[in-house]
Amino acid sequence: MFRKMIRLLCMIICCLSLIGCTSDKTHQDEKLIDMVKEKEINEYLFFTYQIPFSEYEESMKKLYYKNYSLDYIKNSTRPVISYEDRKLILKDIINYTEEDLKELRQDVKKNLEEDIKAGRIIPAEQIGTRGPLEISKVYYDDTFKHKVVFVKNELKYDDPNLNVKYYRRHIFREEEGEWKLWEVREDFHYGEKMPVPKAVELFSNYNGVEVEYPYTIDLNEYNKEWF
Repeated sequence: MFRKMIRLLCMIICCLSLIGCTSDKTHQDEKLIDMVKEKEINEYLFFTYQIPFSEYEESMKKLYYKNYSLDYIKNSTRPVISYEDRKLILKDIINYTEEDLKELRQDVKKNLEEDIKAGRIIPAEQIGTRGPLEISKVYYDDTFKHKVVFVKNELKYDDPNLNVKYYRRHIFREEEGEWKLWEVREDFHYGEKMPVPKAVELFSNYNGVEVEYPYTIDLNEYNKEWF
């Protein structure tokens, strides 16, 4: 009888330990998913000129590893506006305030309307529709000891052969007891008839496991003020 009680007690302790480990793992995974959502939302808002660089930089530094730098943006020559009478590149708006960005959006909107009216560009609704972001569960890589979260979305056209699928693989590593975003690898797939790149196959099957996407985000819901 005594042995049976000891055995039962050991089983209960084992079960409680497993429950505790599972709970910790679930909490860690939820935190990583929230980090990916925050990164995607703030990246979208910054590159659509809705939040200042200072706000974007602060959010990114919380998510990434200790020595992560945004110098590539501070020195970027990526075009923001390219008109005959006005040209701006990304590094020009680094110190813009919210009011400056509001004026920039209004300027972009005005010039877009003029270009559409003059027939120089096609209205956005005729170009394509961007679908919501699909975010995967957290997957662990035993070989490299890191965790991965996949994100994908699609820009759809009337002609499916023109569709563009965007893929981002978020790689996390443990740093000083915390999981931090270490790297984001991007891939693309064009059209329905083009062969799927080898790197994109990971977004369907990772280390022999089917990748599930239980989370979605519609970035339009986070617009502060847009066109």
